[in-house]
Parts: sequence; structure tokens; C-alpha cells
Amino acid sequence: MAQPCSFRITFDRPDRRYAGGDTVRGSIQILVNSPINSKGIWFTHCWRAHGIGNQHEHTLKTTQLAEPELLQPGQELNFDFSVTAPLQPLTQRGSLFTVDHYVQVHIAVAWATDPSGEEDYLLEAGGVPDNLPVSRQKITLGPSWQSPSQTSSTVAGFIGCLILSLFLFVFGVFFVSEPMIPVGLLILGLAVAAWFGVRSLLLKRQLGTVDLSIPHLVTAPGEPWLAELKFCPPRVLRLNAITLTLQADEATVSGSGSDRKTHRRTVFEQIIPLREAEQLPAGELVHERLLITFPEATSLSFEAGDNTVRWAALLRIDIPGSPDWTRTIPLQILPAAFASQIPPAAELIPHWHLAGNADASSRNRPASGTPRVSTAASDDSTFTTGTTIASIVAEINSHSPHSSARASVIRRSVGQRMTVSVTINRSATTIGNAEEDPLYSGGLTVDGTIDGTRQAIRIIALTSAAAEIESLPPGASWQAEVELIDWDTLYHRINTRQLP
Repeated sequence: MAQPCSFRITFDRPDRRYAGGDTVRGSIQILVNSPINSKGIWFTHCWRAHGIGNQHEHTLKTTQLAEPELLQPGQELNFDFSVTAPLQPLTQRGSLFTVDHYVQVHIAVAWATDPSGEEDYLLEAGGVPDNLPVSRQKITLGPSWQSPSQTSSTVAGFIGCLILSLFLFVFGVFFVSEPMIPVGLLILGLAVAAWFGVRSLLLKRQLGTVDLSIPHLVTAPGEPWLAELKFCPPRVLRLNAITLTLQADEATVSGSGSDRKTHRRTVFEQIIPLREAEQLPAGELVHERLLITFPEATSLSFEAGDNTVRWAALLRIDIPGSPDWTRTIPLQILPAAFASQIPPAAELIPHWHLAGNADASSRNRPASGTPRVSTAASDDSTFTTGTTIASIVAEINSHSPHSSARASVIRRSVGQRMTVSVTINRSATTIGNAEEDPLYSGGLTVDGTIDGTRQAIRIIALTSAAAEIESLPPGASWQAEVELIDWDTLYHRINTRQLP
């Protein structure tokens, strides 16, 4: 069925890239194909978090472009628009949802779906918003955190379990007819409380007081980042390992009520070893000081509606034959341009020009009580890449997920032409430098996995392939001749472009 009208929205910048605070200009062309009893033509500027979950949209500006009138076939309407790009949220392409900025136009009609058109643009960091965290220790997205003492957390957990057990007992007495069920509920609650208390006291006896300090709970990719751990075991202690994991999780909710479902995916994970298996003498101070450049990441902290990206640092002391000591510390990751407006902690100022990460081979065991500075290691292995996509995927998988060797495999294969079959996950309008090339202008970018593997791949498709791609549903297989571009470290993804 023919559409009653067609829309064409163009921007004054071919790459559609704007910084926060920039003026976004462009034009709108509407070509009427059949009679429309218009109740008015409206322009909307908005941003939207959308994906597999519930959509969240925030309208920035709505303007009426034309008064009600009867539009006739062949009639052409042209309008110019000019809006100010918001300071945030920045465009963010995630795994479960995407944050995009749009200009929209729609014709209001009675008792029917409004004909409409929209185009997105890319928002980058520009002007600094006024709702930034006031300090590096005060996060404004996600749960807040304060370093609790081991004693206070033990007492709080034990008291909480006691209160829960008493509540279950009272509930059972008044609402359950079987007399033994309230007793069973009380015993269960007391058992949980006892386990919690015993577990915490056991860790206290093994580790003593554990002091964890992270000066920058608010940080940005590329900034120096410090974590400091201290404890003094009162008795001989065997360790399996001490690790710190930097992790970003996307979460989105679909549906509502009984159909409500939460989807979660880890989009970034870097495990940093602080100590390997060893036996610690009684009374020896363990002082680990991790100083790194915070890793590059395209998923920044985000929270809107049912869509979130949350970062955390997870510290784990792995003790054989005993419960592990763990602590999860929420972080807030900002664009570097925003974070630079928040004064750094005093202990990090001397390292503010930290250039990169030292190699792990330079680490030495310090004298007792001397802090050991750890940094993330790099992998500079040499290798030969294959000439088929299957051999390249096999070589990628032979290296650690966070090894730089994976990126090197792709770098050494850039420009190779090969055939690839992919299972389509999603497709979206191509944005960026590729749009300036007439072969790709107005085309689609396909995200999916290489058939027969779990390897993620992105293909910038030719404009001529758009109709074919649009006809394929998610989950369908599509084959193309491609050229390798680069490796996406964050998403462990091969980036390619389709060749004619």
C-alpha cells in the first residue's frame, strides 16, 4: 500500500556529528502522494533509549510547522529547522539498547495513524552539563557506596537475618494453620542468620580488618585510576588469588506486570590480578596499590526509564576451603570532557599525566609492609593471520579476550577481501565517515554474528543492499563480500565494510 506522503530530512553536516550545545540545522521536504486532511504539521526534537526492552523517550522541543489544511497529491512542502543539541546523554550504541537523538516530523490526522518521518544524528561531548557529580566520591547514577567496616557489615547482616526470622515466625503463627510451619520458618531464619554471622566472623579471623580505598568512584576512560587494598592476617593465610574486576553491565526491562522481564548483559569485563596463589605469614601487612589508566569504553554510565548501564569494581580475595571475601563498588563513568571538570583526588594529581600501563614483568615482590603497585599488562605476541574469515576467527579465539593480540589479528588483516555469512541481529542507518562515500550513503549497518560461531561482526553495507537487508528479519542469514576495517575492543567485534 502506497504511503500518503514521503519525508526527506537532511542535516547541514553530512556526517551528522554534533557536540553538545551546537546548533543542529537542516531541512525537511514532504511530498504528498494522496489527499490528506491535515490537522497540522509538527516538528519534534527528542532523544530515545530503545532496543529489546521498554522504550524511553524524552522530548526536547515541539514546534508547529504548518496550520491545518487539505493536502493534495503532488504538493510539495519544505521547511527549515534549527535546534540546539542537548549536552547529554551522548549517543551510545549498546548491546541491549541504543541511545539516539532524533528530529521528527509528523502530519496530524484524525482517526488514523499520523504519517511521520525521522532521522537521527550523532551527539558527542561538547558543553558541560550542570548536574555533574560534585566530587569524585559522589556518584549520581546507580547505587551509592561508602566503605563499610567489616564489623558493621557483619552486625547489620546478622541483625537483618534475625529480624527476618522473627517476621517469618509471626507470619506463620497468624496466617498458617499447620503449627509446625512457624517453628520451621523460625529455625530456617535463625540458620541463615547463624551462617551469615559465622561466615563473616571466619573471614574476620582469617583476614583481620580489610581496608579498601578507591579515590575516584567517578572517572573517565583514559584517566589514571587508583585502588588500594590493605589487610594484615592475624594467622598464616593461604591465598588462591586476589583480583579486581572492572565490569559494565547493561540492563533493560521489557513488558509490564506479570509479563515484565529483565534482560542483562555484561558489555565490558577486565580482570586484573593483584596477587597469585601464595602463603602469607601471620602479621604480614598486605598492601596492594593498583594504578592503571582506566580502559577505553564506549558504554558510559547511563540510566533512563527501564534502561541502565552500570559500572562496578569487584574485589575478590579467594581463600581455599573458605568463603571468599568480596566487595562490589559502584562506579560512574563519564566522558573525559565532563570528568575533567571535577577536581581529581589529591593522591592522583602526581599521576594525572600517566601515559599508559606498565608491563607486568616489571613487578617485584616488595618488602613486608611496602605497597606493591600493579598495572594491567599488554600482550605483544607475534603471529600470522589467515586468509579466510574462519581462520581469522579461530586465531582471535586462541588469544585471551582482553589481550591486545586480538586487535593485532585484525590490524594485520585489514584490507583483505573475503566472503562472510552472518546471522543478523539488527540493522540501522549508517552514520559517520562512511556516509560521505556515495557507495554507502543512505545505506544500512548490520550487526550480527558470523554463522557457525559466536563471533560478533559489524558490516557497513552498500547502499544498493539496503532493500535486501530490510527484507530480512532478525535471525536471518545474509552473505556478503567484505573488507576488514578494525577490531572493536569493547564489544570484541570485527568491523568490516561490504565491497561491490
